[in-house]
Amino acid sequence: MNEKKHLFFIDDLRIWAIGAVLLQHSATYYIEGSYGNIQVANIFKGITRWNILLFIFISGYLLLGREISIKKVFKKYIYRIIIVFCAWSGLYSALNFIMNKEGIVTIEKIESLIGDFVVGGTNRLWYLVLLVGLYLCIPIISTWLRNSSENEQRYCLFILGIICSVLPTLNLVRPINTLLGLNFQRISLVFPGIYIFYFILGGILKSASQVLKQYKIVIVSCGIFSTIIMGYIHYKLNQSTLDVNIVFNVFCVLALYSFYFERKGVMQSVKKNIGECVFGIYLIHTLIQYVFQYCGLENILFEFPVVGGILVYCIALFGVSYILIYYLRKTKIGRMIT
Repeated sequence: MNEKKHLFFIDDLRIWAIGAVLLQHSATYYIEGSYGNIQVANIFKGITRWNILLFIFISGYLLLGREISIKKVFKKYIYRIIIVFCAWSGLYSALNFIMNKEGIVTIEKIESLIGDFVVGGTNRLWYLVLLVGLYLCIPIISTWLRNSSENEQRYCLFILGIICSVLPTLNLVRPINTLLGLNFQRISLVFPGIYIFYFILGGILKSASQVLKQYKIVIVSCGIFSTIIMGYIHYKLNQSTLDVNIVFNVFCVLALYSFYFERKGVMQSVKKNIGECVFGIYLIHTLIQYVFQYCGLENILFEFPVVGGILVYCIALFGVSYILIYYLRKTKIGRMIT
């Protein structure tokens, strides 16, 4: 039996995505600690908000369009996410309990610990809950992709694009925002629309890569332009990317994807190793941030000028997280939870 061909460009995209996650969270810590120029830090947040969307895009590319039974979805994918969630939620919940414990242990504190575990222990685990929802849709979306026409797929992306980008953008324009704002409070279509959009986009572009090749220059240009727009909006207006900038995020994802699609691999073994650790890095990096803060390293790393401080912190965060996950994955339990 031939060994399944490894997709090295997926490693590239995973590394870019986790780098963007760490940079965004580094900038967030910088802002929360009031270390210096908050507006400059906001630029980092603005140009990296596509990170989770790129992860979702990759998942759609790898999983959609294939014949995957409902049994396999639960046994192979959802079961693993549940194990991972329980392990890391337990760790973060216990850590929160220990750090915030005052006086004797009471029933109320035990109930708080259980509640903390149910919601993930840290807000960074929301991505795991999202993955379960997306995985539940795999059999339905995959069947539709195999049997739908190209025009039907484009129509689906168009409708989802309207829901998750155009409407939220119009919601910022007065007096339109009054009407749309009231409607958005009654229907929650934006957030699921965003994630399903990129999930399906990954599945569609797997079989339509010629579009990326044909319009590569245009797509990359749009990606660069959208990055500038996102940085400007965060710097000048301090506006949420989840609203006005979501219309540009698709171009960022496509720009990155098309840039790497035909690129010859360099340092493939290194990138493959890092790519395999990316999920674990995402899970553990919040713990490393706690350690940095507890040991006072956060203050030392952020002593550099604003741009340098955030980048140095981000690099240190990546390095420590990667080393720990690399060795953790050498154990059977480590591979199960990362």
